[in-house]
Amino acid sequence: MSEAVAILSAMSDRLDEFDAWEGFVGHSENTRRRRRHTLSRFRRDNPVWPDTRQAGRRVVERWLSRFPGAQTRASYLGDLRAFFGWADEADLIPYDPTTGIRTPKVPSKRPNPLSHREVRLAFEACRDSQDRLAIGLGVYAGLRVSEMAHLEHRDVDLVGRVLYVRQGKGGKDRCLPICDDLADIVMRCGHTMTAHVGHTVSNRISRVYADAGIVGHRPHDLRATFATELIRHDVDLITVQNYLGHASVATTQRYVLPDNRGVELVNRLSFAA
Repeated sequence: MSEAVAILSAMSDRLDEFDAWEGFVGHSENTRRRRRHTLSRFRRDNPVWPDTRQAGRRVVERWLSRFPGAQTRASYLGDLRAFFGWADEADLIPYDPTTGIRTPKVPSKRPNPLSHREVRLAFEACRDSQDRLAIGLGVYAGLRVSEMAHLEHRDVDLVGRVLYVRQGKGGKDRCLPICDDLADIVMRCGHTMTAHVGHTVSNRISRVYADAGIVGHRPHDLRATFATELIRHDVDLITVQNYLGHASVATTQRYVLPDNRGVELVNRLSFAA
């Protein structure tokens, strides 16, 4: 079997086996679903494979270059590396075509939390209880849209005031306190989202933004709003990290807008004689 045929055969015949292996080692369903989509699209877009390693690497690089966003290219490259690395280790392919490809540098984004006024406008623009629940879970609990979509009735304990996030990003569980305002929203709107797909919830939030006249924000900015407000109210960074479900406090820091009391604080410095 030629190298080209071997690689195409692996991508056609081994995707289900790879997905099963990912489930066995504990990757989340969200990760597995995303990788299935990436790999199926890559295979569909590349029906012919070259006979040399160098040309195979160029196939991957050319395919990735079709996508304008560095974050998208980095994510797709990570998915391809996961599959080809697995296939190479299992001796299913003659070489890993992603070897040597540099990960695109993703620019660090400045946190972009909603202002208090924008949050009020968002709640006022909600058309139904599901809109209100989505905004509430974002600004009062910092949930990702995928976590909102998969929240179940059993995950919300209004008596103990605890919200459980099961199998969040990275397959991690965590729990969050439920504040009075969120408890009120949950009691009025129900415990769960009717949509169980993250992009459906994301589209819902984007539509609320549009109805409210809020521009320049992504649904994910609700998490930055939650994190920034906690820091402004003197909640320590480690606690915020745990609430957001970040593996590293450095990631949490990227979500938090710098303290707006900075000028007041530095004005305490004086070196005058």
